[in-house]
Amino acid sequence: MGYRISRFDVDKLGRYTEIFPGFAFESSRFTDDPRDVPLVKGENVQQGFIEWGASRFWPAADADNFKKFELRVGDVVLAMDRPWVTAGLKWAYIRKHDRKSLLVQRVSRLRGKRGLNQTYLRCLISSRYFSDYIQPIVTGVNVPHISGKQIGGFKIPLPLPPSQQKIAAIISAYDEHIENNMRRIAVLEKLAEELYREWFVRLRFPGHERVKVVKGVPAGWSFDKASVFIDLVKGKSYAGDEITDDPLHMPFISLKSFSRGGGYREDGLKYYSGRYKDEQVVRQGDVVIAITDMTQDRAVVGRAARMPYLDGRGAVISLDAVKVVPVVS
Repeated sequence: MGYRISRFDVDKLGRYTEIFPGFAFESSRFTDDPRDVPLVKGENVQQGFIEWGASRFWPAADADNFKKFELRVGDVVLAMDRPWVTAGLKWAYIRKHDRKSLLVQRVSRLRGKRGLNQTYLRCLISSRYFSDYIQPIVTGVNVPHISGKQIGGFKIPLPLPPSQQKIAAIISAYDEHIENNMRRIAVLEKLAEELYREWFVRLRFPGHERVKVVKGVPAGWSFDKASVFIDLVKGKSYAGDEITDDPLHMPFISLKSFSRGGGYREDGLKYYSGRYKDEQVVRQGDVVIAITDMTQDRAVVGRAARMPYLDGRGAVISLDAVKVVPVVS
């Protein structure tokens, strides 16, 4: 890289940051009980946030035995396996409204030391300069991985503590605004769900008092098969040697692309190098549904996902999924 990183003094991140890897928790003891303690794994670390809906849990009665792996507000976490995906760097931080959680292996916790401001540290990890540093390390290797030593080798600008605090104050103000908006969005989503139930399940839509209900359906309404309105296009069967980590090929949507809570996840995105038909390609905004399960450990059958922007390209879907196509009359 030929850019000039800073007019400030520059030093290695590792001298000013505690880089602490997670623990190899026994997967046979994972639970799906939300009353237990969520685990932060590589699969639910996304671009600047943690996908809590994809979390597995550790028995709450045993959590105190792993205090040293407990995350606290402000901690920065960074995926060490496949830290860079098409959507960007897999990093996040613990917000003040997040639950107590435990850090799993192959994810690192970063905490500032020697006076390095924690929010300033977060600014460094989320920067383009850090992503530019990570990409060459993980590109072209069979199992993309970054070590604690490599993370610590990143060179950072070191303004004086008062300047770090000013930077942190500005960023924190934006973060607070973003969190408030996210909470508003969550409330609106719940309102939309409740409105749907009120109108189409309880049938208390506007003017329902003047509408006669016949056999549980308002007069004038009708039922029909989904196939009248949509086509379901099944994905492609593939050979193992056609699946690659090379991003020059088409992104490949498999069962791993579905979150257990519903929605798309890009962790471990693969690419497809074989032949395919145009009808087996999904593009931004298309809806895809998983029609089989991966394992009992992570059931996704019936989960739907809307395809995000994948570098402007489409993606080939696997045999275990279908895409939903509206029928044009």
